[in-house]
Amino acid sequence: MIYNVKGTDTLVQGIIDCFFEEDGKLVLVDYKTTNIKSREEFMRRKDEIAERYALQMKIYRQVLTEATGKEVKETCLYLTNIGEVINC
Repeated sequence: MIYNVKGTDTLVQGIIDCFFEEDGKLVLVDYKTTNIKSREEFMRRKDEIAERYALQMKIYRQVLTEATGKEVKETCLYLTNIGEVINC
């Protein structure tokens, strides 16, 4: 997909890890492995992590909507190494 990033058309390539339908709308989940070791560190850094992946999730949401014709009602990051979820 070509996506405009900061005024420049950029080729974007990626793989959506997981999505499922819930009440006729889609939920998008992307798996991430981090170096976060504790719940306390997670709480301190969750906004930073969400910001780091915000553009990726925006693009995935757009592509999924275009491909399926269904609304994406929720996007989240699942941090595999600590079992925490960040809603984006």
